[in-house]
Amino acid sequence: MPDQFDIIVIGTGNVVLCAVLSAQESGAPVLIIERALESQKGVNSRYTAGAMRATYDGTNYLPTLMPELSDEEINQADFDTYTRDQFFDDMGLVTQYRSDPDLTEILIDNSLPTLQWMNSKRCSFPSDVRPSGI
Repeated sequence: MPDQFDIIVIGTGNVVLCAVLSAQESGAPVLIIERALESQKGVNSRYTAGAMRATYDGTNYLPTLMPELSDEEINQADFDTYTRDQFFDDMGLVTQYRSDPDLTEILIDNSLPTLQWMNSKRCSFPSDVRPSGI
């Protein structure tokens, strides 16, 4: 473990751990400080199992997030679409239209690529996300 860290983060929620992975991907030494018991780590991610909302178009994206699914399982999946406009409308309802429109667009446009990136990092909250420093 390095004696010095470029980044020190507090907590082990999904967003924090993604930021840690991104920083480590860039070569930054990171220290994570968490005071919660092992069974209580993860903030709200504990309740959502790390899930987040993302745009999608049918089942064509499933293999990029769940490569272990068989073709049969994918064909049996009952997914329609969740469009950019639907996501934007839902954000408006949830925030009572008090969210920054530019930041909301960034969130929406990067939702599926973020999940795909997390999958490429083998993120599976909470048991598999163990960057150094935890």
